[in-house]
Amino acid sequence: MNRDVQVRAPGQTPYFRAGDAVLPPVLVKAFFGEFAARRGDEPGTLEVDPAWRASNLVTTHIPVLGTVTCNRGIIAQLRAAMGEVRADGLASTVKSFHGCFVPRFIGWSSANMISYHSWGIAFDLNLTGNLRGAAPHQDPRLVRILARWGFLWGGTWLVPDGSHFEFHRVA
Repeated sequence: MNRDVQVRAPGQTPYFRAGDAVLPPVLVKAFFGEFAARRGDEPGTLEVDPAWRASNLVTTHIPVLGTVTCNRGIIAQLRAAMGEVRADGLASTVKSFHGCFVPRFIGWSSANMISYHSWGIAFDLNLTGNLRGAAPHQDPRLVRILARWGFLWGGTWLVPDGSHFEFHRVA
């Protein structure tokens, strides 16, 4: 059982709640829409309404990552961020990319909240060596570029998720 505690000073976080580092689900739904879904055939997965998928997801090429399927609302920021990664000679810091749109629950368990991957606004980089709950190992230059472009890194969370990045703000 994890007994770690984080203390926040007044004004240190815009959302005073458990999981205060990430956007609240109500804001994710306001920015990216709400969808109907049912449990998928595989444990921890979801099947998202095809009409929502058609309206909100796009498959396109992103520098360094290749072909991705993500929410159209993050594509410009993701393209710019990864373009900067490439321009700064840091493409080699990205060893693997594991999908934006992966409709599922956090940790692949229906006991948890719906993952922001289900909206296509989160993605995982360099999964090997960056498993959820383990000490993260991302190049800090990569993390800084993605943060500048509005993507939050899971490596600083109370339970770190070192491969995880998600939309946090418009850049």
